[in-house]
Amino acid sequence: MMHHKSSSTVSKNTCCLEKLWIKNCSSLKFFPTGELPSTLELLCIWGCANLESISEKMSPNGTALEYLDIRGYPNLKILPECLTSLKELHIEDCGGLECFPKRGLSTPNLMHLRIWRCVNLRSLPQQMKNLTSVHTLSIRGFPGVESFLEGVFPNMASFSDEESLLPPSLTYLFISELESLTTLALQNLVSLTELGIDCCLQAQFLELPATLGRLEITGCPIIKESCLKEKGGYWPNFSHIPCIQIDGSYIH
Repeated sequence: MMHHKSSSTVSKNTCCLEKLWIKNCSSLKFFPTGELPSTLELLCIWGCANLESISEKMSPNGTALEYLDIRGYPNLKILPECLTSLKELHIEDCGGLECFPKRGLSTPNLMHLRIWRCVNLRSLPQQMKNLTSVHTLSIRGFPGVESFLEGVFPNMASFSDEESLLPPSLTYLFISELESLTTLALQNLVSLTELGIDCCLQAQFLELPATLGRLEITGCPIIKESCLKEKGGYWPNFSHIPCIQIDGSYIH
């Protein structure tokens, strides 16, 4: 919990702040100063149900921030656009987040992106293909999603990258709890080496890149039947993958 005596005192004490964790402070409503310090490199906000939106408090010159982890923060409406140094972004259980900035994420150095259980989020950021430093993408629990990639794939019946909308640098992709998903067409992700699919009950069609070295599937009964060694209809498409794990058991 933060206590402050005056704005001048707080400003003096935080002008060189590099790391800030705010966790489970349900009574915290406002940041003590007008803006977060521009020197901040790491910011974690967890379980702050009444805290004002961070997007209005990020300094326009706050280019130092490299790690942003936000969880259980319902007042988060939109992410700030001044995150040019950001390398890792985690967003979980932020029910107030409905969209990303219209121009996409201004995060050219972003390497890791995780978005979990933001139930009102309608799509992934636009211009994802321009985030050429992103190596890992993890997405989970989007019951209201209409599309993930710039208005494509209504109702998430399919997740395809035929138009090369995901970052070409992507090496790891994890997809979980997408209730309407039936198709995964990822053959154009030529850098992808690891793929995890979890609790996508309707998923049944997979098109995967030849570069894939590990495939892990959990709670996807239709895919499981298709992947059974020498029995499933899709086995010839998967047999080249060195490591395949289904519901905790290695089949290849």
